[in-house]
Amino acid sequence: MAASFARIATQIRRLARARDGATAVEFALIATPFFLLLMGILELGLVFLVSTTLEHATQEASRQIRTGEFQEGGGVSSADFEELVCEGLAWIGNTCAAQLDVDVRAYASLPAMLNPPAYDPDEACFEAGGPGQVVLVRTSIRWKIFTPLLRPSMATAADGARLIQSSTAFKNEPYPGDQPADVCAT
Repeated sequence: MAASFARIATQIRRLARARDGATAVEFALIATPFFLLLMGILELGLVFLVSTTLEHATQEASRQIRTGEFQEGGGVSSADFEELVCEGLAWIGNTCAAQLDVDVRAYASLPAMLNPPAYDPDEACFEAGGPGQVVLVRTSIRWKIFTPLLRPSMATAADGARLIQSSTAFKNEPYPGDQPADVCAT
C-alpha cells in the first residue's frame, strides 16, 4: 500500500513539473476575454462611426433646407430628404433608406419650438418650412449590434438594434419663396 502511495506521489510530482501544453492552456484562458474585448472595441467603434456619419449627413442635408435649395428644387417629401441624408451615409449601402427615419418640423418662432413632441420614428412628420421659419430636423437610424454578448447592454430596441439619433435646429434663411401650409400638428 505504501508503494502505491509512493507511485502516486511520484506521478503527481512528474505531472507538476511537466510543461507540455502549458502555453496552449494559458492561451485558451486568455484568448476568450481578449477576443471579447476586441469585438467590443470594434462594435463600439462602429456605433461611433455611424453616429458621427449620421450627424454629418443630417447637417449637410439640413443645410439645403436652411438655404431654401431643397424647397425651391422640388424637394417636398420625406423620401426626398431621406435620399439626401443617405447620400452622406453611402458607405452603409442600399439598406440606408430602410433603416433611416426622419422627422422635420417647422415652427413660426424659436419659443414655439421649445417643447417639441417627443421623438417617435413611427409618428414622424415632414415639414421643411418657409423663409424665416425655425426648423427642427431629427434623424435616426437602426443599427444592428453584431456582437451577441454586447447586444443586451448596447441595444435600445427589442430586436437587438441600437437607435442612433441626430438632431439640428436652425432658422431658415430669407430666401424668396412662399410660406407653406402647416403639415405637422405640433
